[in-house]
This record gives sequence, structure tokens and C-alpha cells, in this order.
Amino acid sequence: MSGPSSAWLVAAITIGVAAALIRLSLWWRAAPVAARGPTWRFPVLVALNIAAAGLLYLTLDPPDVGLRSGRLIVLTAGAAADPARETGDILVSLPEGPQARLAERVPDLATALRRHPEVRTVQVLGEGLTARDREAIDRRLDHVAPPAPPRGLTALTLPRPVAPGSPFIVAGSVGAVAAGTVELVDPADAVVARAPIASGGRFTLAGAARAAGLALFELRVKDTQGEVIERIDIPVETRDQPAPRVQVLAGAPGPETRFLRRWAEDAGIDLSVQLSLGAGVTLTAAPAPLTAQSLSEVDLLVIDERRWEALSAGERGAVRTAVAGGMGLLLRPTGPLSDATRRDWAALGASLSGGENTRPLVLDGAEADNPPAPPSAEAANADTTPPLELTRRDFQHGGADAVTLLTDADGVALASWRPYGAGRVGVWIVADSYGLVLTGQGDRYGELWSRMFGTLGRPEGEAGAVLRGIARAGERATLCGLLQGSEIIAPDGRRTTPVIDSRAGPGPCAAFWPTRSGWHTVSAGERGDSVVYVHPAEATPSLIAAERRQATLDLSASLGASDAGGGSREGPGSPWPWFLGLLVALGGLWWLERYRPAEIAVRDR
Repeated sequence: MSGPSSAWLVAAITIGVAAALIRLSLWWRAAPVAARGPTWRFPVLVALNIAAAGLLYLTLDPPDVGLRSGRLIVLTAGAAADPARETGDILVSLPEGPQARLAERVPDLATALRRHPEVRTVQVLGEGLTARDREAIDRRLDHVAPPAPPRGLTALTLPRPVAPGSPFIVAGSVGAVAAGTVELVDPADAVVARAPIASGGRFTLAGAARAAGLALFELRVKDTQGEVIERIDIPVETRDQPAPRVQVLAGAPGPETRFLRRWAEDAGIDLSVQLSLGAGVTLTAAPAPLTAQSLSEVDLLVIDERRWEALSAGERGAVRTAVAGGMGLLLRPTGPLSDATRRDWAALGASLSGGENTRPLVLDGAEADNPPAPPSAEAANADTTPPLELTRRDFQHGGADAVTLLTDADGVALASWRPYGAGRVGVWIVADSYGLVLTGQGDRYGELWSRMFGTLGRPEGEAGAVLRGIARAGERATLCGLLQGSEIIAPDGRRTTPVIDSRAGPGPCAAFWPTRSGWHTVSAGERGDSVVYVHPAEATPSLIAAERRQATLDLSASLGASDAGGGSREGPGSPWPWFLGLLVALGGLWWLERYRPAEIAVRDR
């Protein structure tokens, strides 16, 4: 009931009723007293004229009334075919949703929103929205009702390329399986690693590829009865690699950096150390500024909190850019962190709390998640070595997306990492790992640092193409670390040239839609070729469900969605009650205007 049309309507009706009242007044004055009728006739005629004018306006433009906002209930995969609804709700089913009898089938969510622009809230039922539909949603998303987590895998981190004989790490988490095991099986169908699992628990497995080439390991999730719940291929690329180039930045000299440099020299690792002596004095064999160009020649940067605080803003930005491009970063806190350092490291994905005190730790035996090895004399001697007590800072650095590299005898994470762009950011909280060398366990010391260098470091001197997440045939995937003009060669020989989009992620990334599963070659001209693996479309349905579920929940949280049902809105009311009132008023006017007193009617006869 607003706008120019209503204003013109009010003006026209006002002029009309004013003319009618003037005519009525003139007639009343000119009519003989006997013809006027009862005294109440004139005021009733005036009132009925005004009432008829008002009812005419309300008939032509009925007032808005409060209406319950109907929800758009969206059925996705795993949703019930007959969900509870209220009056005014609209039920739609996406292509992966169930065949509901009363649901409208739509090709995507954007189509449903265009067909029903009047809906104020959207409710998602089932596993959640696919990437196709998550971009179409807006702040009308009101409530997400996902099912319970699936029994199988809910998260999985695939290994990066490794050198022959080097370990690779497979980590992830499981959903609602009560208890069971996860197994890593090599191409010869031999179990190389096994770990127990529980509902919602995480796991870390390690394996080793002996020869250069491509191999498909297999990860199996089993219940307590030994039945396979889920399995997925684990692609492993093993290639000859040059010695990693490592740069260590320390805020002060110490035995940890001294023993690390000695071990690197013996292992043939190109390691340079910069030690801060205070008052702006730095001790280094080859001083070089920290720039994006210089860090592109580094595979792994190891830095403690004191040296980090001495970096300029430009140097910290160069470190972040280098990590996003594929360089590894190992953060080595040696004391309590300042608030600024905590924020900087949290922005890199390494959220740390605590750290004010040191705690003893016992590092005994091989890690449970290492691949089993045949017994040897060296292993027998290691078994007789008494557990060594080291110390660590009491930092907490776990998290749902963290991959644990090393734990102590009590299960406390000593080293973990998270992905950042095409690189990885690790945290190492052991204060005196050099104690292993002092007690004759130099092999164990080298094993720990070799594992961290191999896991965190850049796979090659120059990063190749890296997949973000798990790629599946028929779905959009994201490749990072590309060069202009790179080509993707499918297993059937079909070539695709991706278009690099700087907004797709940190570093040069592009989207592509693989149509076949298997190994895809990424040709980058002079830089050489790299390979990525595309899983079959039906691989790990529970992992797909978990990804959709979590992505939809994250979208709901980012949009500020609530658990409320449909709200209220204003809508035009029905004109029929006002029209009936108008007919009554006009009928009264017609009768009163033609009303003649009885004595006048008799005289006229």
C-alpha cells in the first residue's frame, strides 16, 4: 500500500467522494422539508459515501498482512524422502537427492531459487550441498540439518612425492565407526602399516617406496570383525631428488643447531645456518636477504621464535609467499611466544597455546605408525637401549586438520604439520633432540630429522603441480603450482590447457574437470613434467559425504544461519472482504437515495 499508484488512487477517490458530498449537500438544501425525510437520513448518506470511498480503495489496494514465510526445503543425498513440512513450505530435490513424491525436481539450487524468489529461508537436509550449489546460496540459508557422520573416512591427506627409500605419510580421520583398524597395503597386497581407530579418531600411517616410479598403495578401513568398511587408492610418486636445500634461522647459537648442521653435512644435505648474536649482528657463511626470489631456491626453512620476531614485515611476507608456492616451513619454538608471533604463526595455520614451561618426555622405540621392518642386529641393539628422557615446551598444537609426525610415549604430539597453499607448515617442540647423539643414538636422531625434512620440504628444487584435496573423475578439481601454458594430459592422451586464476588459491592455481580416473601428466615446458592422480567418481563415498557435510556447515556458519524455522513477512491481503463491504455500502446508498416518505408517495398518486 505504497508508491505512486496508491497516491493517484487516493487522489481520484478523494475527488470523487468530494463531488458526491457536494451534490448531496446541494440537493439537501434545495429539497422541500417534507421531501428530505427523517433527520438521520442526511448524516447516514454522508457516512455511507465516505465508507464506500474507503472500501473502494481497500478493494483496489488491500492492506498488507503478516504472512508466515515459506521455507525452501532442499533435499540432498542421504535425505529422507518425506521430511516434516509446514504450510507454505516448498520442497525441492536436487539431482543427487531422493525421489520424493511431493518434491519438485530441479537441476541445481540456483534454478530452485529463481523459480521461488518469494522464499525467505532455505533449509538443507541430507549430506549437504555440492560445490555446484554452494556458490548459489545466499543469506536466505537458515538451517542445515546434516545426518550423523558416516562410518568410513571423514578426512584424508595424501602423500607428496618422495625419494626412493624415504618414508611417506598418510593421515586422516574416521567417522562413526565404533572401533576397528586402518591398514596401508602395498601394491603386492602386503600390509605395511596398521593403526587402531575409534569413532571420530585420527590416524597416521607411514610407508616407504623402494624404487623410483608410480605406485598405488591402498588404505583400508576395517571394523572389529575385520570386514572392510571402505578402501581408497593411495597414489605414491617416488622420484630421484637432489639433496634438499635447507636454511636454518636461529635467534641465538646453541647445541641444537650445531648438531643439526653436523648431521646435515654427514647426510649430504645442503644446509645453511644464520645465527643472531644480538645487537643486529648475524653469523652466517653466506648472508642473503630473505626475499621471494632467494626463498624460491630453498626447499625448507627452519626458524625459531626469536629469529622470527627479528624479521621485517617484508621478510615475513616473503616467507608466506614462498610457503604458498611450495617451500616447507618448520617452526621451532624455544620459549614462550609473544602475542604478535602467535598471530603470525596462526595465520600460517600453526595455532599454538601454552609454552610457558618445559616438560620431560620419553622417546623410546620406533614410532607405531612406521612401516614394520624385518628384525636386524641393529634393531636388536636399539631394543636394548634404555629410553632417553628429553625435554619439550608444553605447547598444544593439535587440531582437526593437523597431521602428527611424531609423538612421545604418552601420545603427546611432538611434531605436526598443516598444508598452506602448495607448501607445508610444521611445528617441532622438542628442545634437546641432540641428546640422542650424545647417548649414542645418532641413527635415531637422523631418522627423526630426515622424516621431518622429507615430509615438509619441497619435493623438488622447483615445485610442480599439486592437487588441492582429492580429485575425482567428473568433478571439479584445483591444481596449484602451475605455469602459464601448462597442459594436462589425461590417460587417454587428451590435452587440456587450464586457465590460471589468481583468486583460486595461494599461488598460481587453476580449475580443471577430469573425465577419466588415473594418472594425469602436467606438462610445464622447461620445468619438466609432474603427475597427479584422479580417483574414480565412486571412490570413498563416506569421504565425499563428510566433505559436503562440513562444507555446508561452514557455509551456514559464515552466513550467520540460525536454527529458527520460517520467519514472518508482509504480503498483500485479500480484496474480497472489502469488496463485500463495498457492495453493502453501495446497496445502502442506493436504498436511502431512493427512499421517499409515505405521505409524499401517497400524495404523488
